[in-house]
Amino acid sequence: MRRSVHALALGFAGYGALVLGILALAAVGVGVLGATGAVPLSEVLLANGIMLLVGLGFGGPFLGTAWALHRRRAWARVPALVLAVLVVGNAPLGTLLGGYTLYTLLDDEGTAQLDS
Repeated sequence: MRRSVHALALGFAGYGALVLGILALAAVGVGVLGATGAVPLSEVLLANGIMLLVGLGFGGPFLGTAWALHRRRAWARVPALVLAVLVVGNAPLGTLLGGYTLYTLLDDEGTAQLDS
């Protein structure tokens, strides 16, 4: 089961990085529109600021939970389960991450790995 908690940490880190990466690509696209003059600079800055906040709001908790799972912190179980429930409907990656998180952390062996 020790490998399972490590796999969860990697899964949460990957999901968080994916969210941030998608929003970074969107920010680059908005920047290109601003550079061509199709969109005013003030709107580009506003859109990129909003995407930064959304990225940190959605990707940040996954990265923080990944760090806590990697360090085997006991408190990591609660945010991991909450995030798992939130993403379990996002097929296919969210379903895999959410289902595996619920399977691992609702098991006594998985919980014991975080408590030690």
